[in-house]
Amino acid sequence: IIKNNLYYELTSETKTKPVSAIKIQMDVLDRCEHSCSGCFVNRRNNAPSDSDLAGFMSRVKSMTEEGLLVDEILIGPTDFLSSSNFYDILSNKDLLKTINDNSPILAFVTTLMGGDILKFCSFITKNINTDTEIEIGIATNPETLMDIGYIEDVKYKLSILSDNLEHDITYTFLLNIEDREIDYQRIHNHVTSMFDTTFDLIPSVARS
Repeated sequence: IIKNNLYYELTSETKTKPVSAIKIQMDVLDRCEHSCSGCFVNRRNNAPSDSDLAGFMSRVKSMTEEGLLVDEILIGPTDFLSSSNFYDILSNKDLLKTINDNSPILAFVTTLMGGDILKFCSFITKNINTDTEIEIGIATNPETLMDIGYIEDVKYKLSILSDNLEHDITYTFLLNIEDREIDYQRIHNHVTSMFDTTFDLIPSVARS
């Protein structure tokens, strides 16, 4: 995990990038064990066929040949650690080739509650080049963020990622926009102090 994670998360989206840089958001994961308050993404029937992925990646290749930069690929919309088809999707040869040819930020959403993190690390190490940065969006809620047990559990799981991946890893917390009173400054100060990062308030956790 990069040492200046907080600085990176606060500045990476505002750095000057080529106008031709694009972000690809792929709603391809099925199922989720969680019912996060405020989440509205589809949990079923997202999985594409191999021919769908091949066709899409072919279009991405055409765009890069025209000079577009693939800056980020988000694999969503559900918790990747609890989805039923994550490894099927990420094992697709056309998707892997697109990732490894472009070395974008490879982004995922998860609660970090459940799932086999070591299996994920092993897969990424075997299949994704180390020029590709891994970005983890941690879906949570304001109440849970203050729980000491939760804090220690998340820190432990982040340490597993750090110890088992050679890739640069960044992370931030994701809070769903809801009709509730939120002390933004208090949450920001807490997350900065506990985790050396910040949080994004967004409409459903995969819609960053």
